[in-house]
Amino acid sequence: MVKNECVDVAIAELERCGLDWRMEDGGKHQSIKWSCKIAGLSVERSFTLPYTPSDWRAPLNTKSDLRKILRNDGILD
Repeated sequence: MVKNECVDVAIAELERCGLDWRMEDGGKHQSIKWSCKIAGLSVERSFTLPYTPSDWRAPLNTKSDLRKILRNDGILD
């Protein structure tokens, strides 16, 4: 598999939160999926990542966007 900094950033963030994740490959994009408990319910989340990031800020944007999702779910403060 090709080195992808966006994937590395997303995996590191999910592991830092103690979440189990899995990768799914699609056509032009790949998805990272995880499950979490929100208000006692098990919820499946998905985050789409590019195979080839087109911008040097892509890893920073990935981390920011993923942290927003985790904050909304109550996983991060």
